[in-house]
Amino acid sequence: MSGGAYFDPYSEGQSIDLHKEQIAVVCNPNAKCFGTPIPDFLDSVRSGIDTYGETVEADENDCLDLFLKSVPGPNQQNEELIDAQKQLLTHSLWLVECERFTEDKSSTPLFYQIQNLPDESTVITWVEPGPKQKETVDSIKSRFPSVLVSSTEHELETHVSGYLQFAANPARGEHSIIQWSIKVAKKIDELG
Repeated sequence: MSGGAYFDPYSEGQSIDLHKEQIAVVCNPNAKCFGTPIPDFLDSVRSGIDTYGETVEADENDCLDLFLKSVPGPNQQNEELIDAQKQLLTHSLWLVECERFTEDKSSTPLFYQIQNLPDESTVITWVEPGPKQKETVDSIKSRFPSVLVSSTEHELETHVSGYLQFAANPARGEHSIIQWSIKVAKKIDELG
């Protein structure tokens, strides 16, 4: 079966009543979005979606360890690396702390991970206010043009909410969800 033990894709023309979205949170354990703990931030976003629980649900998964395991390194086993990459692919929405984009040791592997995601996937980050906020936002946007970069809490909320209400919601984006799932299953198979 396409996607193997990692993923069960939707079929072309399938009708989806409820989609259960998986959000990859690639952040340090105590990371906050503009002062708000990430689980609380996501709870607030979910509560603002009018069809939440009826046509779309979203669970966040702590994926920092998965991301670190997906990065080639001297002690990295190929099996572990591929397993982590396959697990990460099953998340169509990634919420990534900006340090992952600015640290040398993680920015290049992150670039390749993002390049491997289907077009229907979305990666979002945020940059906290400070003297280098504009410089950091501009740097991430220039190196990672497909990533949505938020410089305010409202902007971050709009990006996440918009994705969950439209792209990941079968009431509005059923075809996109199906295409994403088919592409993910194929990519998982290609990884071996």
